[in-house]
Amino acid sequence: MTESATNNSNSNENVLQSAASNVDSNNNSTQNDQQPPPPTTDVPKEDMKDNSNDEEKKFESKEDDSNQSQAGIPQNLEPKPLGKKNKIVIATFDASVFHYSFKNQRDPLQIGMFPEYGFLRVPHIGVYGDSYEPSQLRGLLELSMTEKLVSMLPSSVNAAIKDIMSKTADKKASIASIFDGYVHIHQCPPYKPTQHFAMDANNLINAMYHCWLYKDVQSLSSNENKMESIYCGLFEACNVYEVRQSVESVTDRGIPFNTMDKRSCWLHGYAFSPCNNDFARDTEAGFCSFYLLAATTDYTRACLSYHVFANNQDMDEIVQWQFKEIRNVKELLSMFQQLQW
Repeated sequence: MTESATNNSNSNENVLQSAASNVDSNNNSTQNDQQPPPPTTDVPKEDMKDNSNDEEKKFESKEDDSNQSQAGIPQNLEPKPLGKKNKIVIATFDASVFHYSFKNQRDPLQIGMFPEYGFLRVPHIGVYGDSYEPSQLRGLLELSMTEKLVSMLPSSVNAAIKDIMSKTADKKASIASIFDGYVHIHQCPPYKPTQHFAMDANNLINAMYHCWLYKDVQSLSSNENKMESIYCGLFEACNVYEVRQSVESVTDRGIPFNTMDKRSCWLHGYAFSPCNNDFARDTEAGFCSFYLLAATTDYTRACLSYHVFANNQDMDEIVQWQFKEIRNVKELLSMFQQLQW
């Protein structure tokens, strides 16, 4: 494994570590001031997770925060609080799927599901074909999008977030009021022949924003027809690369790397289109990872998502069995650190 691949592999758990450290800081300040307001979605008391272990059992960093580089994501920060896996998982029948919210520690996640299909209302990735559906998830973590977390992200991602915030109409808006944040651990997406007639490839994947963008859609019908645009981009690419940037229609191109540009997002009937926002993966790599950033055209909503997946079936089976044993965020981080991608 190359040095570059090793560094990127280490960054998988660092994204989670940064979020965990950030949440602990939020918990302390909340205890000193006031408790956060309850979420808008009511959950029966018997379905709520007991968070007492989260608050009482903490794991301190082995290194002082002052020794960490301000330019990158801090290393070796263990999750505080422990972060017990949610007992209730949504949008899946697989009990081994790992859900956790650094934002509010609610069980189940308070994200909501897209009508008819039951997909989570988050950005997805998928392979465009006869059935254009999101890749199945092994884990989803909801992040708390605070200034501290953003400051720990790679400089390219940090700069893009600042650029989005500079374009919001409300200059006093906080990052947390504009941004959603997620970490996705995907199952290995299938290798399928591309639907682009001018290309001969089976390694393309599409970023899918429909479920996140159309947050107000409560039901679908055969007459459904919504065509909107979104600003989006892919950052900190590891084992994926840019494709289809010379297509005449800008909004139909593949997803841009290290910058943001406008792409169309079409919901028609029960289908997601077009076949855009695609990128290619290195078929020889053991894993792929990257950040996706998106913003609505009026900059009232935005989203940061980090994605990682095993890139072949052998590695995917190893990850699958690992997830059956994981009970908390700390064990999730340890798994990623021990995997030989």
